Amino acid sequence: MADKIWWMSKQNSGNISPLHRQLVKRRTIVVTEDPKLHLVWNYDLIFFKPLPRYIGSYKFWRSFLCSSSGTVGHGQRLRPAALGYLRTYYYLI
Repeated sequence: MADKIWWMSKQNSGNISPLHRQLVKRRTIVVTEDPKLHLVWNYDLIFFKPLPRYIGSYKFWRSFLCSSSGTVGHGQRLRPAALGYLRTYYYLI
């Protein structure tokens, strides 16, 4: 459903409440590995995808996200996705 209603919300940091605010809103934090559920909330639940270990690895960034070699467009798609994912954690914490 999210792919059909994306246009209903503004994409800004004001829509991301910090973790302590989620508890004030009486939401239970549910850890999920499904990236489609990251930051989705439903009544008293909010879903978070944990950060994978490799996201903080210099070698990973150098090899996959900052590399000019490899598949054309591969890093150009991955890097904005990784930065956007990290951005959500910036506002959560």
